Amino acid sequence: EKLQSDNWLSKFLQESKQAHSISATPWSESKQAPGVMVRKATFTLPVPQDFPRAVTRLVNLPTETKVTAVFRMHPQDGQLLFTVQFCSHDIPYGENFRVHETVLFKTSPNNGVATEQWVEVMWIASLPWTHGILKSIIEQKSKADGLGTRVVNAIKKSAA
Repeated sequence: EKLQSDNWLSKFLQESKQAHSISATPWSESKQAPGVMVRKATFTLPVPQDFPRAVTRLVNLPTETKVTAVFRMHPQDGQLLFTVQFCSHDIPYGENFRVHETVLFKTSPNNGVATEQWVEVMWIASLPWTHGILKSIIEQKSKADGLGTRVVNAIKKSAA
């Protein structure tokens, strides 16, 4: 229920990712997948500037990027599947890939909650061959700084 509250997601994005200019639709049931709740959000995030010099020579990184994210929650018996897929519009080649994160919350035998997390980068367009080095760096950065870990930590913190 906490994940579905209207202000939780905005507050979480502000606190954990320094997001601003947040706009989000209310949660609604998916038309394609009954029982799945969906919410779209747009916001602006700071862009990390700690990239290797080889990258900064290839592309100019903005200090911020607009992001579109689609959040999904699928409650099931004894578990909740939470996913987010997002696109960063203002970074070089940001339209070429989507970051897809999944967190599975499961009730554990001791009345606690166990979590499993996955992050994948889905390439929807190839990078120019001259910029191939960026692919592994984008994947590495995306997996290291995932929202999923921050969601789990925020929920644990609020439950304590």
